[in-house]
Amino acid sequence: HLESWLLHMPPDARELLIRVIAGHETVSPDHEATFVNTLRGLGQDTIIFCLKTASDVNGLHRLLLQADEQLARTILDRSDHIERELAAAAKSGRKYSIAILVDVIVSGDQILKGLRHYFTHQQEAERQTEQPRPKHNYHQINDLEGFRKRFKACHEVRIISARFTNHAKERITHELQSNDK
Repeated sequence: HLESWLLHMPPDARELLIRVIAGHETVSPDHEATFVNTLRGLGQDTIIFCLKTASDVNGLHRLLLQADEQLARTILDRSDHIERELAAAAKSGRKYSIAILVDVIVSGDQILKGLRHYFTHQQEAERQTEQPRPKHNYHQINDLEGFRKRFKACHEVRIISARFTNHAKERITHELQSNDK
């Protein structure tokens, strides 16, 4: 069926679709269970951060909702209040860590793009334009400098995903180390 469907596509679109399909990573029931158990084991000293808001309804959100609806609601609510959670943790003086949650990491592009959004001046530039809110569904951070300061002050940043490639892990590690984020 896939072959006959692809034959109706223009050749350049066909090649692109084949690359996308070939690079697709699935989340097995075992990966899902490990991911959910890891999330359940996060302590109160861990601030949960999904790169996009709950309104995005992306693969991570669908994975969480499919696995455990109550856990999904708790995680998405906490993540949507990332700025408040960071401020409270910093104010308390306690040691805290941040868990960045992602469903699948194939190349690392999406997570690096999201981090660049929060740690470069991209948000400031978007605020200065007269255009409507961008469609990327990243969190709107009101105090970017405070957010960045509190994020960098955490004890540890972990990226937790249901699946990832070693290439992506190496790329993300290299990029973060070279940019000292």
